[in-house]
Formats: sequence, structure tokens, C-alpha cells
Amino acid sequence: QNSAELVVKKSRFLACAAAVTDSENAFRFIQNESHQGASHNCFAFKCGAVSRFGDDGEVSGTAGRPILAAIEAEQLDFVCVVVTRWFGGIKLGTGGLTRAYHGVARDVLQSAARGEVRPSVKLAFSVTFQDIGALERAMRTLGVEPHAQEFTSTGMIASISIEVTEHEKVQRELMAACGGRLLWLPEDHST
Repeated sequence: QNSAELVVKKSRFLACAAAVTDSENAFRFIQNESHQGASHNCFAFKCGAVSRFGDDGEVSGTAGRPILAAIEAEQLDFVCVVVTRWFGGIKLGTGGLTRAYHGVARDVLQSAARGEVRPSVKLAFSVTFQDIGALERAMRTLGVEPHAQEFTSTGMIASISIEVTEHEKVQRELMAACGGRLLWLPEDHST
């Protein structure tokens, strides 16, 4: 997480930016970074093909859209920016608002550390006792660690997180290791 601040005609703008993995993660960041006593908490995020922005009561198009434009200008993805404004008593006009929101968003993004975020997907599955050993060997070979496991009367239920780009390969190889007896569970299944 990174922040930048700008004061324009007594209005204070505070921008916070963070890498996010998906829309849900972005909305959680927005909620955590929004200040209750502020005049406006505006945001924008981009997660792959999904992008959203919000003006939070500012003149339509003067806050969220310029923040998103700053994200796109920096060619970033999987990032969320929240800009909080405390009104200073002097109206900035639509041009002034647009410049302020875009400028502070650009500043926070340019000062942030850059890194690659790789989207992941969670897979849940069930396997019988007879296939647990083969499954574990295949997972070690693939470099996959289960992040949740639960033993049942017939075997094990587990879930893993893997990069989206590896999804099909991992599913195919784990299924082959278990002789086709691996049962994939719905994404919302929790162990």
C-alpha cells in the first residue's frame, strides 16, 4: 500500500493505492481506506477485464473516471486507488476536480513499488484414501501446496490456489494421477 497527498485551494486530497487480486479484494480495500469524516471517498480499480470507479457525490465524471484514467495511463492492472477529499470551502469547478483527482492518483501510482501480480484460482476437490498418496506426489511434482485439508470417512477434501494460467494443466495432471477418480467440487466449497 502506498499514499500521496495534494492540497488545492484548501481541499485536501489523500490517495491510497494497493495491488488487488480481484473485485472483491478491491471493494474490501475501498471500504478499509474510506474515511467517515471526509467529504468524498472516490475510487477506481482495474482487475483484468473488470474496471470500476465511483464519484461518491462529486460531480459525475470528475473523480472516479480521472482516477481510472491515471491507472490506465500508468499501464497498471490488478490495482485499486482510493482518493479521499476533505472539502476546504472553495469550489474547484469540474476542471479543477478532474485535475486534482487525476493528479494525486498519478502521484500515488508513480511512487508505488511495481511488481507482477498473478491472478489465481481456488480449486476444491475430494479424493479417496486409495488415491491420496498418488495425489500428494503429483502435487509435489507440480509445486502445489494444499491450503486446506479435511479428512472424511472416505478420504480427503482439500483446496489449492494456483495461477489461472496453470489451471487446466494442474487439473489434468491431478486427475491423471488419481486415475480419473478425483472429484472437483464447486468453487464455493470450503474445507
